[in-house]
Amino acid sequence: MTNDVEIKEPTKADATQERMRADLITGLLKPGLQLKIHELQERYSVSQTTIREVLPKLVNEGLVSSSARKGYAVCRLSLEDLEDLAALRLDLELPAFETSMKQGDVDWEVGILRAQHLMRKFVAEAGTSKRAEHARGWLAIHAGFHTALIAGCGSERRMQYCRQIFTQSSRYFVVAAKYMQSSDVSLSEHLELGDIALDRDVETGKARLRQHVRQALTNMKRFFEETESGVPA
Repeated sequence: MTNDVEIKEPTKADATQERMRADLITGLLKPGLQLKIHELQERYSVSQTTIREVLPKLVNEGLVSSSARKGYAVCRLSLEDLEDLAALRLDLELPAFETSMKQGDVDWEVGILRAQHLMRKFVAEAGTSKRAEHARGWLAIHAGFHTALIAGCGSERRMQYCRQIFTQSSRYFVVAAKYMQSSDVSLSEHLELGDIALDRDVETGKARLRQHVRQALTNMKRFFEETESGVPA
């Protein structure tokens, strides 16, 4: 029996979008920066056509803004936006997490175990001399863990929205890095959340995820209390 599923190779636009997304999240493209197509073309060594294809997609992801008069710019950071993202995360992730704990199958369980393993491995290899969760590689692992928690919800649309909100939230994780938990505390908290999910302890799981999101919000708010514009120097 042959497999008729066609696996598409990533295009140059896909690769450029991924690189730009990472630069937007990590702040290499700073909040408020005007994005000029010719400069992006040189930065990413691609054609202007590719850049013009990618930018609207990043607008749809909520990382770039578009104006008929000013063109494209990196979305600014604000306390209001941060609070809105945290509220949306709870509105979207909590029901998905609850459903996953109730009806997630073996693949869902394996996904959580794999995500926990990747977290342990990354933190161990990063070493105690640097805060692992602030490294670029942590962003994908962190996002993958939270995606694994809700992967049993049965709604790809809800998961897509959750991923988009989490990606936007990740920009705040980076700029407020020094206010976030140390790597050992962060790792322990995530591993415990995964264990609770695997135990199918629905009420405890919901309470811990709610606490997890709210604590992150509290930590990141301190960043805005100590900066005037919400943009790091």
